[in-house]
Amino acid sequence: MFIIPKDFASFIIEFFGEEGRAWLDRLPAILAACEERWNLTIGAPVGNLSFNYVAPAVLADGTQVMVKTGLTDEFPSQPQALQHFDGHGMVQLVA
Repeated sequence: MFIIPKDFASFIIEFFGEEGRAWLDRLPAILAACEERWNLTIGAPVGNLSFNYVAPAVLADGTQVMVKTGLTDEFPSQPQALQHFDGHGMVQLVA
């Protein structure tokens, strides 16, 4: 079972309206799909969430990672930038 903080849910609904409510309804399934696809276990979310759900996770081999998912693709070039820097000076994109 995944923790969806009430203040995060309220913010998403206030900002995105019904689209946000629908995304929150799908969020547990999205997180479960992430666990299955990448064989990881997602922990409790970090504090002070705003537009994205961010939580620590552990891969099957014990590697600690972070999971980030959101309703919008606010920075569509972010994955490419993370791949380019490959963990030097910022987080490393795992998947």
